[in-house]
Amino acid sequence: MKKSKVTKRHDLTWDYFSLWIRHRDNHTCVLCGNSLEDGFIIQAGHVIPRGVSRITYDERNVYGQCAICNQTHKYYPQYYFKWFIAHYGQELFNDFSDKEKNNAIVKRGVGYYRDIADKYKELLETAELTEYEKVKVTSLEKRYNKLYD
Repeated sequence: MKKSKVTKRHDLTWDYFSLWIRHRDNHTCVLCGNSLEDGFIIQAGHVIPRGVSRITYDERNVYGQCAICNQTHKYYPQYYFKWFIAHYGQELFNDFSDKEKNNAIVKRGVGYYRDIADKYKELLETAELTEYEKVKVTSLEKRYNKLYD
């Protein structure tokens, strides 16, 4: 099935955001310390699930996680919650949890995704990137130009 332009823009925005999060966290899992350098797949994992649209792109809700911890988080979220509360406090966790409970479906348009993609595109362009990240950014730029030019 062919993806809609909005879905393609959402996917591109997530890919920029996710790469920024992994860069910010030095491609290292915040929970166990596994890293890309050690051969582990590092993902951008949400404290509160990604489906909560109001905090999908909130940097305080997303951290580098190895694939193992990110999968474990789906079934045993208390470990990630405990880590988050220890680092950022119960109040922010409660705020995110309230947003999860009160989540309304929000339609996002082209401008919404482009603004977020532009923010993280610019952050990545000005960051000191690894060779791995440079390859990823080049691929993202091709997709960006196809969608927005």
